[in-house]
Amino acid sequence: LPRPLQRADAAPVPARFDADALVQIVHNLLDNAEKYSRDADDRRAVVRVDAPGGRPRMILADGGPGLPRPLQRRAFKPFARGAAPDGPAGLGLGLALVNALARAQDGRVTYCGGDAGGRDALPNDLPDGACFVLTLPPAHDARSHLARRRDADDGKHAAIVDRAAGG
Repeated sequence: LPRPLQRADAAPVPARFDADALVQIVHNLLDNAEKYSRDADDRRAVVRVDAPGGRPRMILADGGPGLPRPLQRRAFKPFARGAAPDGPAGLGLGLALVNALARAQDGRVTYCGGDAGGRDALPNDLPDGACFVLTLPPAHDARSHLARRRDADDGKHAAIVDRAAGG
């Protein structure tokens, strides 16, 4: 459902998203930022919201080590883990869930940290570690989410309902 993403320093960015899914996405990304930047000199996790070209996006960057290049290609696949055996606990499902939740909302999540590229289109004051960009549909998107899902799934369809809005 259309709703604003609130920035602390500016007006809301109108976007269409499922509130519960967005909370889970942010939780997973912040949890990873906390786990993987524990030993970093820069332990910040920075979240930015903007809408370049009218396309709402949320950027989450941290000061940790970022994803190693071999993991970058498979980071959003289930059970992908970048930690050493003595690294933070986890099954490697967090980013796969983030990806699935983003796609279910006609959104997209990408990794642009370290040497992955794509940072030139981002603010230059972000920490240098992992960086994820969640792009969401604008609130004024003309086609309904259900129609797009039906087209994409070749007849199979699912609706995202915002329970907080009584849907």
